[in-house]
Amino acid sequence: MRRAFFILLLLTIVVASCAPVRPTSYVPASEDGYGYRDMPLGDSTNRVVFAGNPETSLEQVDR
Repeated sequence: MRRAFFILLLLTIVVASCAPVRPTSYVPASEDGYGYRDMPLGDSTNRVVFAGNPETSLEQVDR
């Protein structure tokens, strides 16, 4: 029983690691650092920075 569980766990990890990496969406930055962050600079001014993952093209970032 333990062996079957271990094999199933290992297969799940292998399949999950094969999942395609998608470009970063325009969402607030998560723990991995990808996404956008906004910082208020004044009453009506904000700075917005965006960090994309390796699959995010420069064209995607510049939109």
